[in-house]
Amino acid sequence: MKNSIKLIALMATVPVMPAWSMSAEDLKEQALKACETSMEQVPEAHRKLALETCQCTVKKTDYAAVLAGKTEQVQADAIKNAQACAEEAGVM
Repeated sequence: MKNSIKLIALMATVPVMPAWSMSAEDLKEQALKACETSMEQVPEAHRKLALETCQCTVKKTDYAAVLAGKTEQVQADAIKNAQACAEEAGVM
């Protein structure tokens, strides 16, 4: 259970392409692609849950805040979003 939460939190911080040349929607699309790409490193038994949780976290992320450089808000939201998505997926 704790490993799943750590994995979810890690996936919430998946790096995306440089933000200076992208819109919020572009960032979201890149993050969704990163979710799929990162699943290659997740044990097969956990991939479906991890992918759903990663995609949920991406959908809840405020990419306008990311582009605006609101680091503290983005980090606080990332934790809340990861927890909310884990609860929605039944992990917590």
